[in-house]
Amino acid sequence: MLIAGRTPRDYFLASRVYLVVILILSGVNVMGRLAGYVWVFLGYLQFVGLPLIGWAGWRAIRIHGFNLTQTAIVGFILSFASHWTLPIFHNAAEILWLFVVNSAIFIAVALCGGFLAKIKRIPRGG
Repeated sequence: MLIAGRTPRDYFLASRVYLVVILILSGVNVMGRLAGYVWVFLGYLQFVGLPLIGWAGWRAIRIHGFNLTQTAIVGFILSFASHWTLPIFHNAAEILWLFVVNSAIFIAVALCGGFLAKIKRIPRGG
């Protein structure tokens, strides 16, 4: 089965490390919020993930040879590493809305990284 010309395995290989890191960041955030901690750290934890998602988009193009459409799919796949947290803190109506918003943000950030990879050519040796 191909999705935009790539197999699901290709998408998994391009996103697996990033999925794990985003899952860990999401887990730390959930544990902190459930424990009642309102650290400034927890508020900024999500901003640690943004460059990571952009880097995933960059690597999808530079290392894995993806195009921008396929990079958007990588961003969508990465969004699922944080969607599992939605039912913990939100009701059904909020979950649907946040699913769409979170997915759009992940896709946009991955596309930004992919777009930068397209316009900024760095030789592989340097």
